[in-house]
This record gives sequence, structure tokens and C-alpha cells, in this order.
Amino acid sequence: GKVEMSLEVVSEEEQDERPAGVGRDEPNMNPHLEEPHRPETSFLWFSSPYKTLRFILWRRFKWLILLSVILFLLFLFVATFLYAFPNYAAMKMVGPFGPAKAAQRFKWLILLSVILFLLFLFVATFLYAFPNYAAMKMVGPFGPAKAAQ
Repeated sequence: GKVEMSLEVVSEEEQDERPAGVGRDEPNMNPHLEEPHRPETSFLWFSSPYKTLRFILWRRFKWLILLSVILFLLFLFVATFLYAFPNYAAMKMVGPFGPAKAAQRFKWLILLSVILFLLFLFVATFLYAFPNYAAMKMVGPFGPAKAAQ
């Protein structure tokens, strides 16, 4: 860090005329010492790890963390679907509960497949467009030359 310091050499008479406390203690004059302006990030990382996460990791990697969580949840959803799909498909094909109920449940399976496909298209479009959006926010819509003007 940086230290700002001033030093005055005075005679004993001047010392008696202009008293000064130790540090910011009273009397706080000759010279007057103001309270330091410390930034919010002034902390010890081991005493408060949540502040470390908030000020260093979250501010820098917020969108990457959110995207990772969304992709992880999507992966869990797709993995659960793929795990359960063969059993449901076999039950629909065999129709152990009668032909009417099997046909009705097969419609729900088709609807679920369409919804998953649309969700996949949305995520793929987002992942394709996200780098361009992030770059545009950094340099502006007209490039770095016009954004600086």
C-alpha cells in the first residue's frame, strides 16, 4: 500500500504552543488528521470470504456463473428426461392400460418432446448471440473508435 506522511521538526516552545495528539487522538490539530477514506474492498479475505466472493468473483464473473448454473440445470433436466424416456416410450408403445389411454399419453410425450426441442433452440440461440452482445456492451454498438468520442 501507500503511506502519505509529513514530518515537522519544531522547538520545545513551538511544541508547547501547538499541542498534537498521537495519531488522530485529541487534540487533533497541528496538523489536523482526517479520517481515512477506505474503499469497500478493504478487507481481509480470510475473515470474510463472502466479501471476497462478492467483490472479486461475482463482479467479474457474474454472467459466467449464471450461465453455468443455467446450463447445469438444463443438463440435469435433459439427463433426467433421457433416463426416464425409454421406460415411458415402451409403456406408450405396449399400451398396458388400454389403447385409449396409451394414445392420449403418447400425445403428451410428443408435446413434451416439442417443448424440449424449442427450449434447446432458445438456449442455442442465446449461446450463439451472447458473445456478440457482450462485445457490443464493452466497445459500444459502433466500435471502439466511435464509442470513445
